[in-house]
Amino acid sequence: MNDKIRIIVADDTDETRELVGRYLEFNDRFELVGEAANGKEVIEKIKEVSPDVILMDINMPEMNGLEATEYISNHYPRVVVIIMSVQAEMDYLKKAMVSGAKEYIVKPFTIDVLNETIINTFDKVKDRVGQSHAPEVSINLEEQSRVFAFFSSKGGVGKSVIATNLAMTLSKMTKDKVALLDFDLQFGDIGMILNQKPKITITELADENMSGDVDGIRNYLIPVTDNLDMLMAPKKPEYAEYISEKHIKEIVATLRKMYKYIIVDTATNFEDTTLAVLDSADRIYYVATMDLLAIKNTKLGLDVMSSLRYSQDKVRVVINRNVKSGINMSDVEKILNYSIESELPEDSKVLLQSVNQGVPVTEDSRSKNSKFGKALQKMAKELIKNHS
Repeated sequence: MNDKIRIIVADDTDETRELVGRYLEFNDRFELVGEAANGKEVIEKIKEVSPDVILMDINMPEMNGLEATEYISNHYPRVVVIIMSVQAEMDYLKKAMVSGAKEYIVKPFTIDVLNETIINTFDKVKDRVGQSHAPEVSINLEEQSRVFAFFSSKGGVGKSVIATNLAMTLSKMTKDKVALLDFDLQFGDIGMILNQKPKITITELADENMSGDVDGIRNYLIPVTDNLDMLMAPKKPEYAEYISEKHIKEIVATLRKMYKYIIVDTATNFEDTTLAVLDSADRIYYVATMDLLAIKNTKLGLDVMSSLRYSQDKVRVVINRNVKSGINMSDVEKILNYSIESELPEDSKVLLQSVNQGVPVTEDSRSKNSKFGKALQKMAKELIKNHS
């Protein structure tokens, strides 16, 4: 069985095609199956050689790379397009992603960068592309889809780490499609936790006004694994002002048609965009720690949620970093007037290593059976059981 990645190089410069072709020869996993000098030639080559990946220049005659990419995305969804360009500006990146490209590489690049980009992009996208264009994706899924929002009254309680690892765990356990949304619009951390650079974010999605478009929104989701996709927070805090309550609600409603589970990391405030997430959620996981300041803030936040008429069935309390602190869990439940849904143990060494390396606990063979890893798996199983 031939398991090589079949590649077409499309560039109007002979020297570039020759150089990239030589680079590809050094990797046994690659097979150069064709070259093209413009977009029309690329499309003709697809019919002849059935490539897996196309390395596509943008500025080409007759049909440019963006036009060709859009055509390929619509007619050959299983073909992965990686844009090659000397243009590194965000405007070009946005146009490439909207056209259907899965990655972007800036010329000139090294052989190592080329190898890593092709392999990582192909491995992440190969299964997802076929599934995401399948006509069955929206059938009855909207009714079955569940949105889980993670909220806290203060930063530093581990909310983002829990949301990220739970999303990864759900995608592994269920094999269902899972979306992870970073809606902490000013200070989102999920990209760092997953070691993903924010190349394209919710800012560009809102800017293009495609938040309600099922086909368009796919181009803004970053594939993390075969079953897990991520929408990243804005690159800079000041960009948060361009995201409206309407954007948030449209994005969540649209993703319900595409994903069984949607995990949302929220900001630690009650601004309109955060309330839009909380309103849209089927369940809110309120994350707190076992210290008096956190418990006090949690009590105040729960009172706000009660005034918003969120029921105790919708809002569940999660205690993170549970240690012997002189405070009993029963006392916390009395203070909050809420039962504790889940308890996650103190495991700072494992979590610090996970965050610093950008590898979720559930993806690290050394950490997935840690105290935190096992507790998270238990939490995921309960969630699946209650919402299957």
